[in-house]
Amino acid sequence: MLIFKSIKENIPNDLHWHKKLFDKAFETNEKRTAIINNRYKEQFAEYLSFRHYFRHSYGYEIDWNRLKPLINGVEESWKALKEDIYTFIKNN
Repeated sequence: MLIFKSIKENIPNDLHWHKKLFDKAFETNEKRTAIINNRYKEQFAEYLSFRHYFRHSYGYEIDWNRLKPLINGVEESWKALKEDIYTFIKNN
């Protein structure tokens, strides 16, 4: 959200603002390049989906088989996200 605010880009303000902001981060427009590389969109969408599920469920309903790949991949995902954000900042 801070990146969008700093470049004075509209921030969604409705019930689905997380998903809309997420999608905008992968888009290029006349003001900027994509913030996050599209090759990670599906992977990061899984984290967003988990966030939504976790916020609206109880811990005993969590499917640990579905959660395990997210946990195992979090370090690599975080590294890729940081690299994409640094690249965006450097080039914009």
